[in-house]
Amino acid sequence: MELITSIIEIYPELIALTLVLLLEWIFPLASKYTPAFMFSVLASSISNKVGQSGSQNQQVLAGWLALGTYLFLIGVIIGSILFAVTNDIWTQAILLYFALGYQHVANQASAVQACITKSQKSAARTILANISEFDVNRLSELGINKLTLESLIKRFVSFWLTPVILFLVFDGFTALMYRALVEAYIVWQPKNVTLQYFGQAVFKVKNTIEFIPTIVVAPIYSVFTSSPYWTKYIKATKSQWQHAKASSFNQLIWLSIVSAGCKSELAGPLMLQQQKIVRPRINQGAPLFPSAIGVLLGWNNRFRATFILFNIITLTTLYFTNNFH
Repeated sequence: MELITSIIEIYPELIALTLVLLLEWIFPLASKYTPAFMFSVLASSISNKVGQSGSQNQQVLAGWLALGTYLFLIGVIIGSILFAVTNDIWTQAILLYFALGYQHVANQASAVQACITKSQKSAARTILANISEFDVNRLSELGINKLTLESLIKRFVSFWLTPVILFLVFDGFTALMYRALVEAYIVWQPKNVTLQYFGQAVFKVKNTIEFIPTIVVAPIYSVFTSSPYWTKYIKATKSQWQHAKASSFNQLIWLSIVSAGCKSELAGPLMLQQQKIVRPRINQGAPLFPSAIGVLLGWNNRFRATFILFNIITLTTLYFTNNFH
């Protein structure tokens, strides 16, 4: 007990991070029980009022102003709460806990796979609608599998990887503000025809923040997926992907890794509010195995477990190094 107390006193940041990651894994919260729900409601209200009128340039400007106002309001609210409570590492850890959200998505994806296994495509579509912003009503079994894989890797990056990195570099406040940005992105994304100009601001800011984590971590992540040829898919698809302007380059990188690991076709056209979004297919023509969702869940679990184990080993090493020298 004395050993644990000593480690907590000397390395509270690593202890707090490790505990939060374990807590979110074991006791995940659905978005509706976190501040993310409030963020989404606020983003929807703003876009309904100012996001769908005016010329192209006016909508772009409105998007930047709305994003600034949105983040400022949320920042003030969270800052006021921090002012009223003890703002220590444990408070920041709670903010990180609210910024995370991957495990709930993983549980939903697992339920989708279970429904597909039982040939319950209607139930699978209903569950998939909870973790994807795209239309799911007309998806075939292949489409359900592909969109579930895409949603799973996107949420892993946005709901786990990037918040953790922001917590390590900055604090829990920054991680939660990023989650607010992601919720606005889901609502305002420029793939939505009515918000294609208004959503450009949040699209650029979100993908700029995620660019460095993607460049640094994606090659490491590819080791967990045993996908050595993912760069080939990026080179083959990059030109068409950027020409389509439907999804970010970051997303192409992550989807290429998953596609190479699963040896399956990913991406391709999607529907959003009855509008077709044209995107090139990655690894076109490759079959998609029914077990691919479970395989991706396993990769993500191994990556998270390795990261948590690394934290524990680091804490132990630092403690004994400081106490025996």
